[in-house]
Amino acid sequence: MNSAGHKRLTEVSLELALKDRNFPAKLRRPLGPLMRNHSLHSAQPKHGWDWVNDSGSSDALGRGTTRPYLDNLASYTSGVDFKGAHGSEPHLSEFFAGLIARSRQSYHFLRSECQTQPHAYIDARFWITGQAFTAASRIYQIRKSPRKDFMDWEYVQRYVNEPLANALHALQDSYSEGHTTRQRRGNRWIITDIKVFDRDNLFKEHHLKLDKMWNSPDPNQRVLADQAVIAGSELIINVTRAGAAETTDEFYRTWDALWWEFVDKFLKFEEPPQTKPLAKRADHSAACR
Repeated sequence: MNSAGHKRLTEVSLELALKDRNFPAKLRRPLGPLMRNHSLHSAQPKHGWDWVNDSGSSDALGRGTTRPYLDNLASYTSGVDFKGAHGSEPHLSEFFAGLIARSRQSYHFLRSECQTQPHAYIDARFWITGQAFTAASRIYQIRKSPRKDFMDWEYVQRYVNEPLANALHALQDSYSEGHTTRQRRGNRWIITDIKVFDRDNLFKEHHLKLDKMWNSPDPNQRVLADQAVIAGSELIINVTRAGAAETTDEFYRTWDALWWEFVDKFLKFEEPPQTKPLAKRADHSAACR
């Protein structure tokens, strides 16, 4: 999914989540504005990549420069596609340079030529799990902090929004046909194939074109984007429900119950009978380390 799609889908998912009766009432007022609103600061970029500026375009200034940035949830989610300016994540310019980081395909629910389908699925699911869990645990920690850090916009927006955005980004990519194939099974859309991000995927399989289907005028071609919105909304709700726990034990119990229910509904995987084989070449073992 392209960056505009990530931004729009996150905005819609967030609005649905905030209106849902399962979103914790005690968190709606403090968290809603912190996730929804743009907060314009002058601050040091601490996360190893260029923030976007107040016009929404990539900021060309170097690291360590004081400048404004947008840091609501949607901006963080779309911004994952721009990571890599300092070698922190694979993106298209690195792909063309032959420097794609195979270990990081999970950030976009893809697989490398060196991965099997199950391996890629476990990596991507683990990435989403870890990032969503981090966001939930940070909400819980902030609530229990005597410093009342919900009043500190910069702190909360960076501390909570970034891991939640990482999880949402990968989840949304799992609903893009440039990244996966999903097939309907009753009320669920099961993942049946995880694409290899290579030249065939980029050119022959029209990766970039498929990443724009979320905005198609044909509702039949937007069906997966609609499902991504629903999945994203539920992920946001589950993260906040766990973060609203009153005790550590309640936090872990709530998270475990909600997460495995979420996987069953939105991240179910069926390995296809035939998959694209691993790369076969003389330097295969070295290339796939």
